[in-house]
Amino acid sequence: MKFEYRIAGIVVLFALLVAIRAWRNSKPPATQGQQSATTAPGPDSPSPSAAQVRMSFSGDSTSLQNTVIVPTLDTPMPPGKNVVWCSSFQIAWNKLKNDVIKAPVQIKGAEAVAQRLNNAPQGESNLPPEAYFAAAGFVKDGVCDQIRKAMAGRFPNAPAPRFESENLPPELTAIVAYAYLAANVKFRVPFEDSASGLTFKDSAGTQTPAEAFGFESGSESRSRYQIMVLWAGDGKDDTAGFVVDPCDSTQPNQLVLACITPKATLAETWADLQSKLKDPDVRRFARRPVVCMAVPTAAWRVNHYFSELIGMDKRLLNTGFEDYFILNAQQDTEFRLDRTGAEVKSEAKIECVKSEAVEKDEEPPPLKLIFDRPFLVYMKKRGADQPFFVMWVENAELLTKR
Repeated sequence: MKFEYRIAGIVVLFALLVAIRAWRNSKPPATQGQQSATTAPGPDSPSPSAAQVRMSFSGDSTSLQNTVIVPTLDTPMPPGKNVVWCSSFQIAWNKLKNDVIKAPVQIKGAEAVAQRLNNAPQGESNLPPEAYFAAAGFVKDGVCDQIRKAMAGRFPNAPAPRFESENLPPELTAIVAYAYLAANVKFRVPFEDSASGLTFKDSAGTQTPAEAFGFESGSESRSRYQIMVLWAGDGKDDTAGFVVDPCDSTQPNQLVLACITPKATLAETWADLQSKLKDPDVRRFARRPVVCMAVPTAAWRVNHYFSELIGMDKRLLNTGFEDYFILNAQQDTEFRLDRTGAEVKSEAKIECVKSEAVEKDEEPPPLKLIFDRPFLVYMKKRGADQPFFVMWVENAELLTKR
């Protein structure tokens, strides 16, 4: 009878957690005119600049119509969608794999996703040490309190992490893997806010007026001299594509904006871009004069649950962990791109529960850098071979509307 009560209790708890998530999802996202007044769940407090940017979206990913959050860079990109990836979830997964399971994580019913996460090359080595914190362990050993104590010291302005597995009955064994990332790129000289903005045209031809920053033709702004053109097509105008570092002196991180043709995945798009940057005659790109630049402003926060990993049927297949299932696989991310620079903050949690209730030379023409069509954004530590944030901007859903 006691065993039956335990089974019923777990089922009720799981149903309650699902109901709580559904309630969160039912709350409407921020409207166009809403200000960024608070931080996203988990991320540190925003910079003064971030507080002045209107949020284009704030809410659960289920409220997004044209944007997907992917767990790995090699996840197939659906056509017509923005695609967002951040390494915080990968780092949490790596902690679960290396510090707790001590082997590649195997999950029933999510084999393909688990394999991509196990094989992903991104990790802690691609981040500045001061930009992240990660840990994993058993709840019974006090890992939740250890994470909160460490976070209070490393990121004192971030809300204290909270974990769903702490609400479980004490006799149930739970595992928590956690990662927090906060990194930014600050331009040496802020760009100008565009008075007229730009009209972003997606691949389907839909046009959306958006706020923008950069500088106009004929501007004397000193910001134009910090731009480094990393690659540009050989065409007579900007239609062949271009890749730009808006401020080539930022440390330790770099922001790159690239108007290029997307591939099947973010990983393939990233690899194609890196091949362009290895052009043996890359110096010729830096000589191309830039007469104007316009980049759409963005400020958003998205709370996402990787539902493909969550559920009582998603039990681990690793020896010694066969009775565990994934209770929570969550990533909350905030991103800002404006005249002062870029900033990303992201918190990821993976929580597993053990339960017997679960079954086992010509002068080049000048460039106009107008990002008014789909483009790639990435952030990485300078000198690192992998990024920590990548986004394909396919449509205007996450851009700041005029």
